[in-house]
Amino acid sequence: MYASPGFTICEKDFTQQFEVSRTPIREALLQLEKEGLVEIYPQSGTRISKISMEEVRESHFIRQAMENATVRFAAQREDSEFHNQLNRRLQEFNNALKNAEKDLLFDWMNFFIGQ
Repeated sequence: MYASPGFTICEKDFTQQFEVSRTPIREALLQLEKEGLVEIYPQSGTRISKISMEEVRESHFIRQAMENATVRFAAQREDSEFHNQLNRRLQEFNNALKNAEKDLLFDWMNFFIGQ
């Protein structure tokens, strides 16, 4: 499902699509609201939040800093098995990007988060 910022979310549609009760949908929406991804208006509805360009710039800056630190850390390790594993994962990542394989992309991200 793709929805643009400002799009109104209908809980009933989600309950039917995912074949679950409203409770897990509401809990998920509350979590998304905490993360700033949706806006809940009581008695009015839930909408997908608009994206602030300042937040985009800030998150890009943070991501770039983290990626740079990760590369420096990896380059300083003298563990050849680690480098071999890193090269295999990078190849998997590139293949996943080419084939739009979301599960492999998540596996790749988890590999780095777990290190």
